Amino acid sequence: MKDKLVGIYTTYRLRGVVIQGCNRLDDRISTDVKVAFDDYATVAQDYILEGKRLLNEELSAVEVIEWKTSLANAGKYYQQKFNQLPQAELKQECQQLAREMATINQQVIALKSQ
Repeated sequence: MKDKLVGIYTTYRLRGVVIQGCNRLDDRISTDVKVAFDDYATVAQDYILEGKRLLNEELSAVEVIEWKTSLANAGKYYQQKFNQLPQAELKQECQQLAREMATINQQVIALKSQ
């Protein structure tokens, strides 16, 4: 469970890079991505905060450094990927991300209502 909560927090932390990458698109897809991540920040807020707490209070210093390194590497990867993709591929990638985040948001809502 700890890994899942940290993963939820990690997804939240990558939000800015993904939104910025999709902002190269001048259409509703970039808006859909931003809305999906904004919704994620709202519906998964409890899980995001718990993931952050785990990082700050329960993981060893080595684990935190490893996490920060992984986060930085993932951020660089997505930034490069989004900058290098042709518009058509970027559009597909961002559409897929918006759909996946909407699905995740629905799963979080369902989980919280149980």
